[in-house]
Amino acid sequence: MKHNYMAKLSVALGGSAKVYGAPPGMGANLRAVPAGKKTFNYMYVDGTIYKREYDFLKSALGLVPDDTG
Repeated sequence: MKHNYMAKLSVALGGSAKVYGAPPGMGANLRAVPAGKKTFNYMYVDGTIYKREYDFLKSALGLVPDDTG
């Protein structure tokens, strides 16, 4: 989808970075991920909370979510 904020952000970064975001209308949760001595927050979409939205996007647009959310 080239006309969403993730695509615009990638272009603004020179097109050299992959940018991920939740589909329109979905929020994101945070998951703490340890990385050495630090912990980073990783944003993901909880498929159980947004099951209806996932089902719609899967049937209407062929969305194939990855297992990380």
